[in-house]
Amino acid sequence: MKLCNLYNEERLKGKNSRSILETLEQFLMKKKQNPVNIINFCLGDQSNSTIQIILASCYHYGKWVEKDEHKAFNYYQKSAEMNDFCGILFVGVCYDMGDVKGTFNVGNCYRNGIGIKKDKYKAFIYYQKSAEMGSTTAEIGDVEGTYNVGVCYNEGIGIEKNEHKTFIYYQKSEEMGNANGTYNVGHCYRHGIGDFKDEHKAFIYYQKSAEMGHVDGTYNMGHASGTNCVGYCYRNGVGIEKNEHKAFIYFQKSAETGNANGRYNVRYYYRNGIGIRQKEKFLLAEDRLTDQGHLYFNQQEIEA
Repeated sequence: MKLCNLYNEERLKGKNSRSILETLEQFLMKKKQNPVNIINFCLGDQSNSTIQIILASCYHYGKWVEKDEHKAFNYYQKSAEMNDFCGILFVGVCYDMGDVKGTFNVGNCYRNGIGIKKDKYKAFIYYQKSAEMGSTTAEIGDVEGTYNVGVCYNEGIGIEKNEHKTFIYYQKSEEMGNANGTYNVGHCYRHGIGDFKDEHKAFIYYQKSAEMGHVDGTYNMGHASGTNCVGYCYRNGVGIEKNEHKAFIYFQKSAETGNANGRYNVRYYYRNGIGIRQKEKFLLAEDRLTDQGHLYFNQQEIEA
């Protein structure tokens, strides 16, 4: 722990990693400890982000170990996954800022003040850099970077608001398979943001986002807000023929993902007997709503 504290104190002074390793060596020698043992010590603790940075620095400079840039990158990446700013920064530095994920994560650090003072403009710059890197593969950097450039233009984060560019970047992220981008393209078409208003296209994109399943290697039930918006479209005849039964089905799906609006709409439909049998009571729906927002219905209770 003293070793980690010393490392962090030195980097707060603005010292580079090579210099800090020298300081650590002097510290260990004063304690009459073999500096080489630092590697075994670090390898025994995989849960501390500072330890990962120390290991990465050792492999990067060949200090007490054989120089290995690949291992250095892996340890920088581990620290980056623990939200350590230096680790995130070095992931990008390893490839002269040519690593998409590292560049995107630096943007997140500046946007959220992770390990560094918030700077919305720099967040925008790094998001934009990651959006422009490489091809349109589904890596977290270029996809999420592209989407977040759209968010920045939409909300005026580090850059002047621009509805047209908002739409362009949301559309680009949608084409790369991003569920949030797909949902927001629908939102843009619904409200005429950056392009002409088209309620049918809004419905199409909402439905597409609702149907998205595998995202970043994990399974989910689709975009919850998109699913709720499909229900809204069916309820109000927005871009599609009005259908209360289908509206209820989509509200139910969004409620199952924990969406607050979906849960409200299911309660509303049960309370007023819309899209389900009139005899079903609102309290029954309330009883079947768990804390997580999951609903348990028999299919026979829903109108065919």
